[in-house]
Amino acid sequence: MKEKVENNVSNQTSHNVSVFFLSGSASDVTVVLGLQSLEGSNPNSVSRTVTTVIVHPNYISNTKDNDIALLQLSSPVTFNNYITPVCLAATNSTFYSGVNTWVTGWGNIRTGVPLPDPETLQEVQVPIVGNIQCDCNYGAGSITDNMLCAGLLEGGKDSCQGDSGGPLVIKQNNIWIQAGVVSFGEGCALPNYPGVYTRVSQYQTWINTQITSNQPGFITFTSNGTDSDLNVSCPEVPPIETGTASTNTTTPLPTTTTTTVSTTTKPTGKIFC
Repeated sequence: MKEKVENNVSNQTSHNVSVFFLSGSASDVTVVLGLQSLEGSNPNSVSRTVTTVIVHPNYISNTKDNDIALLQLSSPVTFNNYITPVCLAATNSTFYSGVNTWVTGWGNIRTGVPLPDPETLQEVQVPIVGNIQCDCNYGAGSITDNMLCAGLLEGGKDSCQGDSGGPLVIKQNNIWIQAGVVSFGEGCALPNYPGVYTRVSQYQTWINTQITSNQPGFITFTSNGTDSDLNVSCPEVPPIETGTASTNTTTPLPTTTTTTVSTTTKPTGKIFC
């Protein structure tokens, strides 16, 4: 099955884009699709330059609220077994504490430790941490309704420095849905500090207004049961174990918990949206 991306639009975090524009322009950015390893041969990858960058107008750099941007590619891309669009979480999607998600990237595998050659794409499974609990951990008012948290409160699994802008996805009825975009965190996989992601479902209206044709597919993700986060009250937050907060980075993919993402076979679940 082959299709065309007529609107040529991809999403990204605003803080990555903002840092870039201190020294560059959209035409200097190259987006590579179908990439598995940063080193060596990638026969299934294709590249496009970026013609337009749309940063969310309400992005706040010091709090990372509304940390999302859209990139318009220079030309359409043909979808195949290695390059496919993901559905986006629609408005009113619910992500209850404990629901499993997956995050992928080429970032550090632990604090200060880069992904070793050939730098093959990694993935890790992390459960949702409710916003009330996450706000307790980061400090009252730190986590807004535009954010989504995921990770283990005991630490050890997370996204990390270099993963910013990557996707946090969730599966429903065999369909992959992007729930979040890697945004920020405290160190890498520290206890009590899950990774923080931009909540994609908050931006359906904004995304729709920025794309004039061939709208992306939005699907409402519905969690089952009752959200345990509603019963959370904030205890005293434990002190941070290492250093101060990272400003533009997130939390890691430890070598003991990550797996390599293979692009040689079609992934399980429906990707086209």
